[in-house]
Amino acid sequence: MAPGDGSASDGARELALQLQQALRESGEGGSEAWRSAVERALAVAYAEGDIVALCDVVQAIVSILDSQGRLRDAISEVSHALSLAGGDRNALAMLHSMRATLLAGCGEADAARQAIHDAETDSAGADLAFARAKCAANCSVARWMMLDAEADGLGQVSLAPPTDARTSDLLLLTSYFIPFRFALGDHAAAHPSIRTFRIQSESAHHEYRLADARVFEAAEGAITEPTNIVGEVGDLPRWSWLARWRLSALRFRSALLRRNALDAGSELQGLLRVRRHARDAQLDDVNGFETLYEAAFEPALGATLEIKPPQSVHLLNLAAVLAAGEAVALCGSQSSAVQWHEWFQSSLGGHVKTCLEWPVARARIQALLALRAGNERAAKQGLEQAVAWAEAADYPVELAVARVQLSELLRHRSTGSERVWRELRQKGSETLRNGGLDTAPFAYAVAQVRPLTKGGLASSLTPRETEVLALLAQGLSYQAVGASLGVKWTTVQTLAHRCYEKLEVSGRQAAAAKARQLGIL
Repeated sequence: MAPGDGSASDGARELALQLQQALRESGEGGSEAWRSAVERALAVAYAEGDIVALCDVVQAIVSILDSQGRLRDAISEVSHALSLAGGDRNALAMLHSMRATLLAGCGEADAARQAIHDAETDSAGADLAFARAKCAANCSVARWMMLDAEADGLGQVSLAPPTDARTSDLLLLTSYFIPFRFALGDHAAAHPSIRTFRIQSESAHHEYRLADARVFEAAEGAITEPTNIVGEVGDLPRWSWLARWRLSALRFRSALLRRNALDAGSELQGLLRVRRHARDAQLDDVNGFETLYEAAFEPALGATLEIKPPQSVHLLNLAAVLAAGEAVALCGSQSSAVQWHEWFQSSLGGHVKTCLEWPVARARIQALLALRAGNERAAKQGLEQAVAWAEAADYPVELAVARVQLSELLRHRSTGSERVWRELRQKGSETLRNGGLDTAPFAYAVAQVRPLTKGGLASSLTPRETEVLALLAQGLSYQAVGASLGVKWTTVQTLAHRCYEKLEVSGRQAAAAKARQLGIL
């Protein structure tokens, strides 16, 4: 494909407008009326050798399909355009980078990283500044979506791309830069961008980004006043599913803090509606919000659920993952807590501290999981880290919750200083009361775990022994368990017999039954 002049041709532009109209009319009913429009528009762009026109057409289809949650269809359209691009490095760089963002939204991290690699390789040989700028913008977005630790330093560089970049690309960048900075626990760095982002969105009459801006402002306010997420956000467009998802999550969190089951149930239904609308976007593959609702308001039901950690975590499902971890910490089995605690340590990078739409301290959730897993030492360290982080990051309500829970843990420890835990409890309780919140549920979240860690027979089972027992209870042999855990089968046998002795039973079936009775499995 021969390079164009950097602007879409009138013919391709007109076809792009017709394409958008056809897509809107087709809706979600499966009509293929838009496909012929895509073919005509791509053919014109290809015949005219206009690279920017080609990407304009593809961007039009991607935007509409994204608003319908049809990310898989959008990926297919980008792949089709790639087949038309031939060996043109400008087109390939833009299209591969576009594909990377869509794959990241579907939770396909490996494929997204490969697409980034392909895009950046092609960008090195591109001769259009616009193509290089668009590629850089999309690759930055994809990395932020995947919570890439190496993307931490991309912020200021990516937010100041060459002048060839368009306003829509700059707005896209900022819309993911802000939640990424929140996930790093650095909302102060995102603060200046939020107001600028709203002004730019209003100036560009970009309703999609304006919806994002309103929610970002609500998220910032929720850090200090989580119970006061009022209706100033306004009605968000139905097609802006990500903004609606974030706002419903913030309001769901507010209802949980207030212990208002009716409001929480209403917001949960809103989350489920958005999740259905988003379709291909991986928002909550662990049913985290549903499980947390049950753990908070229907603990007897919640305790019967066994949820496994996700295969991948990224910017879109991070809130649901944190909620799921909190649910397991509240009412999951000891074996589930062991599994989730290990997952937090191994799979959720240490640079991830919190979440824009779920403003909790990741360290606190991990600490509660450690406590339920039977590791009080790790729980104490985690809660201390949560207190230190929330104070430094200026999350006053989360700081208060962490203080109350740390004080509750110290209060029940024979080595705990009464002066220390009383001071922690006083400071935390005062902040919560001033915000209209009850201290008791947060303290109870720690106190209720103690039967698992100090209650007779269950108290002496280590997290490793619990893990082995859980796998044996599934019918696995010593050899299979050893292969799964990366240890010798004789080690598994030794750990199993320790479980039998501590539970005062003979054999794996009796041990599994006793462990379920005690809440270990």
